[in-house]
Amino acid sequence: MLKVIYVGFGGFIGSILRYSLYILTSNILGYTSPVATIFVNIIGCFLIGSAYQLFSTQLVISENLRLFIMIGLLGGFTTFSAFSIDAFQLYQNSGKILAIAYVVVSIILSLLATLAGFWLIKS
Repeated sequence: MLKVIYVGFGGFIGSILRYSLYILTSNILGYTSPVATIFVNIIGCFLIGSAYQLFSTQLVISENLRLFIMIGLLGGFTTFSAFSIDAFQLYQNSGKILAIAYVVVSIILSLLATLAGFWLIKS
C-alpha cells in the first residue's frame, strides 16, 4: 500500500507541474495550442530517459523513491514518457521488431479508441 501512496503523490505533483506548464505556455503564446503538450512530452521523455540511465548505472535509490519519480512524478507529468521508456526497454531487452510493434499498435489503437469514444458519445 505504501508503494501506491508514493506513486499517487508523485502523480499529484507531476500533474500539477504539467498543468502549470500548460498555463505558462498558453500565457506566453496568448492562446491554447498543442505546443504545451509537445513541450511537456519532450521534457518528460528527456527526464525519464535521464532518470532511467542514472538509476540503472550511477545512483542507487530505494524502490519507493524510484516509483515516486519514474511512475508517479514523470508518469503524472506525461504518460508519453512512460510509453517512451517502455518502448526503449522493449528495444533493449526484446529487440527492434517488438519495440516497433508496441509503438505502432499503441498509437493506432489509442487513436482508434479516441475516435470510438468520440463517435459513441456523439451518436
